[in-house]
Amino acid sequence: MKRLLIILLISLFFSIVSPISAQEFDYQHAYQNYLDSCNQYRESHDKYVIVKDQYLTYQTLTSKNKALIATREMLEKRSQALRTYLTALRIQLAKATGVIGDQINSLYMKLDKQIDYFVKHEDSLTSAPTLEKALEISAEFENKYLETETIIYQALGEIIGANEAKLYHRTYQLISETEKKVLEIKEKNEKKASLLENWLSEAQKKLGESQEKQHYAETTIRNLKVGGKTGKNFEEAQFALKESNQHLKEAVFYLKEIIQKIKYD
Repeated sequence: MKRLLIILLISLFFSIVSPISAQEFDYQHAYQNYLDSCNQYRESHDKYVIVKDQYLTYQTLTSKNKALIATREMLEKRSQALRTYLTALRIQLAKATGVIGDQINSLYMKLDKQIDYFVKHEDSLTSAPTLEKALEISAEFENKYLETETIIYQALGEIIGANEAKLYHRTYQLISETEKKVLEIKEKNEKKASLLENWLSEAQKKLGESQEKQHYAETTIRNLKVGGKTGKNFEEAQFALKESNQHLKEAVFYLKEIIQKIKYD
């Protein structure tokens, strides 16, 4: 249970506030629901620990009934925390990726199925007649979470990959515009253009290296499998995207050098 909460808190790294749009408003609302659900889960978990200890100590029918109520509430809040997280994740996926392709559409369907599962899971907990049944339903949840975790990593990978792709295309456009300017200068002064062409070549090289890292990350994310080394593979993809970002920064550095040279010569 604690591992679940840690994953949720760590993985919701994309909650950076940007200019408010209708979609962003929906996300902020969903994100707040997630935070509220997490707080409720923590409170119910603390209560559950106390009541469970009392039941294990006294082993009375009364303490067992209290344990059932506390267990059901804690498990319901745990499910709600994950469900509201998936809802926020779905909205952020739409915001980051924009155009819906087959891969993104497939992820939407996976997320919707997971959300629907947790709604039904919460209903089944509400009607669990015994402590043993509640724990049985909880075990089903924990088995299901392996699948949910993989989908979470896939969606997060698509989000950060889409953001990196946007930076790549902006850099590509800058390089294309700069190349046109360098060609204009070369027509007038080939010697002056020589240094600019060298810097432009370095920028283009860094752009290519960035694209290679993005491709690696994309392939890694889309090959994530339930029961595999999901977390490790996600970290590798995330690191590749950080390397991609560094290459783009270096490309922009060379472009700045070109601009400065053109401006002051």
